[in-house]
Amino acid sequence: MAKLGGKLTSYVIAVSGNLRKWNKLTIGWASYFEMAIEMMKKTDPNAKK
Repeated sequence: MAKLGGKLTSYVIAVSGNLRKWNKLTIGWASYFEMAIEMMKKTDPNAKK
């Protein structure tokens, strides 16, 4: 029973660690896209805010 609990705990820790990595990735991509859109607005004379 204790062995199973240890496995479960390590699994949860691994999953939460991966989620944190994925969060950083998605936040990075979101800010990258925002930057790209801003650059397109600046370079495109027809784009109005």
